Amino acid sequence: MGLGGDVESVNTRADAGGGAIAVALELAGQDDLLPAHALSDGQLAWLCFVALYRLDSERSLLGFDEPELHMHPELLVRVVQLFEEMARSHPVVIATHSDVLLDALTEPARSVRVCELEAGATRLRQLDAVTLGRWMQRYRGVGHLRSEGYLPALLRDAGDRGLSSEPVA
Repeated sequence: MGLGGDVESVNTRADAGGGAIAVALELAGQDDLLPAHALSDGQLAWLCFVALYRLDSERSLLGFDEPELHMHPELLVRVVQLFEEMARSHPVVIATHSDVLLDALTEPARSVRVCELEAGATRLRQLDAVTLGRWMQRYRGVGHLRSEGYLPALLRDAGDRGLSSEPVA
């Protein structure tokens, strides 16, 4: 899915000495396996995300710091889809500055929390769904709004009922 159509299988082998697992790809039409060290960091990250997706769903939480690192933007959108699927059964927490990741979210008003440092304390704010809906008529996503500098106009505190900010040029 993220490595191309020539991948027949992903093979793993435990090191007899313990503490390591070798990963290699079996490619169509090639006799030799492609070792993990021949893959890019983005391809290796993709394999890790797929492995986490396929692990036991009884975990309590998954957390990722900047999962967009080394990822092609189109592949990052697939990673976001995996995260959203995993979030149906357990919490997934992502720290990011990626506009591509933010734009790929299907329900940003429900899932995005913005962390701000205020008077030495961290403050969490969320997007106002009504205000976001109005802005989304002119912007492609939360990442686009953030990159244009409009994100503060969409934020509300947990106790706020909503904002009346209107989108501007």
